[in-house]
Amino acid sequence: MKYLEKGVLQESKIYFYKCSEIAQELFFYPICTGNFKCDSNYKVIRNNYSSYLFLYVLKGDGFFYNNNKKIRIHAGEFVLIDCYKPHCYGTDSNWEIVWLHFDGSFARRYVELCTTKNTINILKNNPVCIHNIKQIYNIFDESKTISEIDIFKRILSILAEFIDNSACSDNENISQNIIEQSLFYISENLSNNISIEQIATNVCLSPYYFSRIFKKETGYSPHEYLVLSRINKAKYLLKTTSMPLKEIAISCGFGNACNFSVAFKKINGNTPLVYRNENSNFDK
Repeated sequence: MKYLEKGVLQESKIYFYKCSEIAQELFFYPICTGNFKCDSNYKVIRNNYSSYLFLYVLKGDGFFYNNNKKIRIHAGEFVLIDCYKPHCYGTDSNWEIVWLHFDGSFARRYVELCTTKNTINILKNNPVCIHNIKQIYNIFDESKTISEIDIFKRILSILAEFIDNSACSDNENISQNIIEQSLFYISENLSNNISIEQIATNVCLSPYYFSRIFKKETGYSPHEYLVLSRINKAKYLLKTTSMPLKEIAISCGFGNACNFSVAFKKINGNTPLVYRNENSNFDK
C-alpha cells in the first residue's frame, strides 16, 4: 500500500502483517515492512513503538541516535534499533531505505546479545542482512505466499550477523584491555628481570595465548617489545644524563654493560657510547 507521511515520497510503500498465535508465541515475526524514498523532512521521533527495527540504507544517507549521540548512516549500512526505547532516526538530505519492524517472544534476549557497551549496531555491506531484508520485503511487495517459518529464519539470520559482530567487538575490547595492562606493567618494571611468563600472569593468560594476542595487536612479540622499551629508555638516559653505562644497563634491566651494548648495537647499529657522543644534550 502507498504511505504518506511528512518527508515520505509518493512512490514509497508499506505493508502491515498480523501474525498467527503460534508465530507470536514461538517465532520472530514481522509487524510491518516497507521501502521508503524520503526527502530532508523525514524524521521519526517516538518514545515507544513496541518492536525492533532493521533499517537498510539503499541510497543517500541519514542518521539515528545511539545513547543520545547522533550517528550518521550511509548507503550500504544496516542498523538495528530498539524501538521499545525512546528513539529517533531520519534523513537531513534524502535517502531510500528498506526496513522491517519485527518482534517475538525471544526477541529481547537476542537484541541484548547484539548489543555491547561500546557497540553501535551498524553493519556495513553485509550480504546476508541485505539479501534477507530484501527477500522479506519482496514477499509482501509481490504478494507471495507468506511462510512464517521462512520469515523467522531470515530474521534470525540477520540477528546472527549482528551477534557475531558484537562478539568481535567484545573480543577487540578485551584484547585492548589486555594490551593496555601489559604495556603499563612493562613500563613499570623495565629495570626488573621480568619474563614473558610474569607479564602473561599479570593479565591472567597463558604465555602462549598472551604472546599471540600481543603480537597481533602490537606487531611485536612481547620479548621484542620489552627489549625495544629498554633500549628507548636507555637512549633517553644516554642523551640527557651523565650516568655511567653500567648504571644505565642495570636501570634498564639488561643486568650488565656487556648485554646492554650487544642489544643496543643490534637495534641501533652503533654502541651506546657512540650514540651518547652523537646525541647527548647534557652539559659535559
